[in-house]
Amino acid sequence: MAVRVAWDNEAKTIVHYQFGENWTWEEYYPVKAQAYEMISTVSHKVGVILETQHNGAIPHNLLPNFRDGLRTKHPNTVIVVIVVTRPFIRHMINTVRAILPTTNAHFEMASTMGQARSIIEKYLQTLEPDSLEQSDTTQQP
Repeated sequence: MAVRVAWDNEAKTIVHYQFGENWTWEEYYPVKAQAYEMISTVSHKVGVILETQHNGAIPHNLLPNFRDGLRTKHPNTVIVVIVVTRPFIRHMINTVRAILPTTNAHFEMASTMGQARSIIEKYLQTLEPDSLEQSDTTQQP
């Protein structure tokens, strides 16, 4: 498995990406397009979990790809949570976040899948009821 994506729950409020040990950006982008198609089938806001099971190496060009990923998120995506356990990787992601300009994506880190789900569920509950529904789900990034 390089990169996979699926709904994480029956309510279709969480999209779950799983990254294998030696994934590449070339493998990620077609899966991201698949995720956009999935999200376009719902009218409500969703959260995204990025799970790196191995917490190993990250492909080259992290900064531009990370920035573009947050800037070009699907319009229904309101929060992104990355599951990371290794302190070095957490520190690297925090450094990248600090040097990137502000994006329109709410971004968090979690240590476990359970914690990631909880962060997203709590965040979705804070949204105004009117903002939970997207009137035009045909928008593309």
